[in-house]
Amino acid sequence: MPRGSILIVDADDASARFTAELLADCGCAVGTAQTAEHARALLVEDRFDAVVTDLHLPGESGFALLAWIERHLAHVVVLATSAYGDAHTEATALQTGAEAFVSKPFDPARLVLAVERALRDKEPHRTR
Repeated sequence: MPRGSILIVDADDASARFTAELLADCGCAVGTAQTAEHARALLVEDRFDAVVTDLHLPGESGFALLAWIERHLAHVVVLATSAYGDAHTEATALQTGAEAFVSKPFDPARLVLAVERALRDKEPHRTR
């Protein structure tokens, strides 16, 4: 089971709630944001271990958020999601700093496993 504090970034309120409830049920502390701008404000304000972000956000894209996290908060694990994912989208997300990519609609167990694996793999490199 994944543990930690996770920020869910998704403009779709139902998707954000579903993901937040799923990870909260696994024992994670969860916050949500609907835009990259709001996510950045929360990331600067609070300590998160991971971010699960949709790549298609209103305003600034999830790709821009990935790049910002990579530059400023490299200790934060990022998982990218998208309903419009293809091999190019996945490759770009991974090159931009995502630890994993999960296509929507996702199998809940697959997302939990991806979060767990990303947090575990990043653990030696994370700082407190």
